[in-house]
Amino acid sequence: MFDTVSEGSGRQCPAPVDDWFAVPTWREEPAPATVPVGRCLAFTGDGLAARLVAGLREAGVEVVEVVAGHGYGIDTAGRYTLRPGDRADVEKLVADLAVSGGVPARVVHAWPLLGGPAGTDVDAAWRAQELGLFAVLALAQALAGSQLVQPVHLDLVTAGTEQVTGAELTRPEHATIAGIVRVLPLELAELSVRHLDLDPGEGAAAVDACLDELLREPSGGAGDQVVLRAGRRWRRDYQPVSAAPTRPAAGLRERGVYVVTGGLGGIGLAMAEDLARRVGARLVLFGRTGLPSGGGQEDGLRRIERAGGEVLVSAADVTDEAALMRVRQAALDRFGRIDGVVHAAGVAGGGMAEVRDRAAVEQVLAPKLAGTLVLARVFGGDDLDFVVLFSSVTAVAAQIGQLDLCAAHAFVDALARSGQGFRGRVMSVDWGGWLEVGMATTGSGPVGPVAEPRPTSGAASTESSGIRPAAGVEALARLLAADLGPQVVVTPESLPGLLAQVRSPATAVRASGEPDANRGDHTLRLLDGDYVAPRTELEATLTAIWSEVLGIGQIGVTDDFFELGGDSLLGVQLIAAIRTTLGAKVPMRTLFDLPTVAQIAARIEELRGTAAATEPAEEPIPRLPRP
Repeated sequence: MFDTVSEGSGRQCPAPVDDWFAVPTWREEPAPATVPVGRCLAFTGDGLAARLVAGLREAGVEVVEVVAGHGYGIDTAGRYTLRPGDRADVEKLVADLAVSGGVPARVVHAWPLLGGPAGTDVDAAWRAQELGLFAVLALAQALAGSQLVQPVHLDLVTAGTEQVTGAELTRPEHATIAGIVRVLPLELAELSVRHLDLDPGEGAAAVDACLDELLREPSGGAGDQVVLRAGRRWRRDYQPVSAAPTRPAAGLRERGVYVVTGGLGGIGLAMAEDLARRVGARLVLFGRTGLPSGGGQEDGLRRIERAGGEVLVSAADVTDEAALMRVRQAALDRFGRIDGVVHAAGVAGGGMAEVRDRAAVEQVLAPKLAGTLVLARVFGGDDLDFVVLFSSVTAVAAQIGQLDLCAAHAFVDALARSGQGFRGRVMSVDWGGWLEVGMATTGSGPVGPVAEPRPTSGAASTESSGIRPAAGVEALARLLAADLGPQVVVTPESLPGLLAQVRSPATAVRASGEPDANRGDHTLRLLDGDYVAPRTELEATLTAIWSEVLGIGQIGVTDDFFELGGDSLLGVQLIAAIRTTLGAKVPMRTLFDLPTVAQIAARIEELRGTAAATEPAEEPIPRLPRP
């Protein structure tokens, strides 16, 4: 089992294609020790969520309750009300808590228990995010901006986002909170997160099991998830599996008709060319803008035709149901049938959660959440041989700055496991990064001719840690010929190494400011402006931290972090190093507003002055008279 690898494991050399495949499994785990819970902030409502609050109070927990409403306030029952997902309302809540006993060290967010399954209703799936992903993201941003004086542990409670015992995965729309669970603890040192998933069919018994778990000590680290089923606790593992080479047409129909979303991007064209070579496939390729002029896609289409394929190109946004209905009808009019669907459309995302704009998160979610559901609504009634949903290894091993990508791909994985929406076989593929094509590159243009894949080891394609197109299409062909289940991880990197890296904030962020030898010349000054040397001990310390994080020397106190080559991912390393070295609780957003050493130093001095002013003065020890 992959999880037997120690937490210290690093990335290993890329493996041959034979060793790229793994599937999720479950292992039962004994219960840890119980811990006292004093004061708790609970986001609740009716039904199971209300029972959860009652149980906490019966256990002696002081509960500060928050319910969904039409605005910020306090209702007649003394509960805070706020609009789900509204950051302004959540910031008011955090500010009010700060002056009335402080933000509790424990938070239970049970709003995902409210409402019913979304099914293939796109609007319902988006509404679910208001109670789940967006609500928790707004809370995390408000907590980060409040400069927490003590660590906060957040428990996220869902029902039906995982499948352990059978058909209990009924709420894939709330699987998006994986982005919160797996990424936030890497970015916010003061916040730990645990995901508790209940069986929606167990009712009151599920709540009782959840109450027991809330009184147990969390494991800590990123990706902490416990699935509660019939009184037992389960955690996810990943097991390597074999997908041996097969005959070229295995799992495919001769002259089969296959619809590919994102089909005019580099990965889509690489797959289409391979399908044409294997079975003379007839292909329906579409993207948001259709066939761009001068982008080089014409060369890819000509290669498909030379390989024996036939192509129908369409323009459609995968989230537009009416447009997809037109694509489907055009495919039927041209080819008479549809045999399979490959959903490869996606949007590159990334950015620190603390400063991530909600609209940007929605843009990343749209093709995976709404797009997959629209595909189910349009093609769900067709007798398809397969539906392949392109996911990403970020769904299982997300890193700093990948909250939105992790959330989007975790939904795709959950929908595939649930079996909802489509007839026949549905498979989600958690791809590692593709080289030369895909979202890991600066563009989505076509790749050159796909070489004939080597059907044995694929070792020639693994000199770097990514997936080359020829090896990627070979891996997909093996998956179509095999039956490895609804979710498969495909990566040439060591999966246990990836998991070990991201499960500990200490390994995800070099908080100590340890230099990276590959990052640059520490003696080089990059900017042409006047060099202003550090003038105080604090500025000198900050300059040293900047130099180590950026890998350059001669940083002046008025140099702009982003002009020096910094970005949001280096920014989180910088802020973490500042917090560790100086003990200053500097919010991540500070770097965007104050991007120079001098400005950060002034802000730290301001924070220190505020803290000193709020500390109670020490009372003098009374002088006792001599006897």
